[in-house]
Amino acid sequence: MKDEAADCWICGKHTRSWQNHHITKQRLVDKPDDLPQLKLCAGCHYIVYLLAKRVFLSDAKKVADLITLARFDAGLPDARTIVQYELTKEDKSSGKTIRKSSKA
Repeated sequence: MKDEAADCWICGKHTRSWQNHHITKQRLVDKPDDLPQLKLCAGCHYIVYLLAKRVFLSDAKKVADLITLARFDAGLPDARTIVQYELTKEDKSSGKTIRKSSKA
């Protein structure tokens, strides 16, 4: 719990009991010097924690299916979910950036 109120980075809820979600260098591809800390409400922080442990996150179709199912359960059955990833990494031998896209 913090002293000052803040808006959750994901849902926008204005709360005094926000939590910092630390982005670490090990989780980033580009590894910038200034590592962000996102302010999240407890509910969104827990969801991020749970999703980070799922093995299907690299499959855009499975992530889209998960979000679509959650939207159906929330009473939004007319929604179509599109998830698109663009993963990048540097090829150390050539110095070129390799991009891999996935869309569902």
